[in-house]
Amino acid sequence: MRIVKDIWIGTKKGTIDKYDPLTSKFISWKLESELTGEISVKSICEDKEGSIWIGTYKGGLYKLDQTTGKIKNWKADPAFERSLSSNYNLSVIDDVNGNIIIGTYSGLNILNPLKEDQGFRKIYFDPNNENSLSNNIIWALSKSSIDSNLIYIGTSNHISTQVYGVI
Repeated sequence: MRIVKDIWIGTKKGTIDKYDPLTSKFISWKLESELTGEISVKSICEDKEGSIWIGTYKGGLYKLDQTTGKIKNWKADPAFERSLSSNYNLSVIDDVNGNIIIGTYSGLNILNPLKEDQGFRKIYFDPNNENSLSNNIIWALSKSSIDSNLIYIGTSNHISTQVYGVI
């Protein structure tokens, strides 16, 4: 039996499109922001609950609730210690525990969707720790297909690996 999945597309102008291959139809949502110009979508991740997480270049992190159509936005805020560390979010994935992991221009951010009001836990490069990130600029995140507890982190230096419990 073949499983048919929706195809998600993000645009440079901040539009999210879902294509349903069974009906050949698109549904679109527009990311709102006070930014003028574009909110370039860089990464889209569907979590286990069906929420869509969107990493953008400049606009921060967005969450789309497909049931209600409501969109929530998080941004970096120096006044709030547990805010997103950067509005430049290039990669978003979920982990085996349901957390959302965001690769930014300023380290790795982790959000527990069940405790969104508690904010983000942040992980940064530490030159004194050989097990830390290799750089704070995170270009890409990927889950291992062999070990569900392993994440590959592509930084501007090279690939780092993190095992849950360490991050």
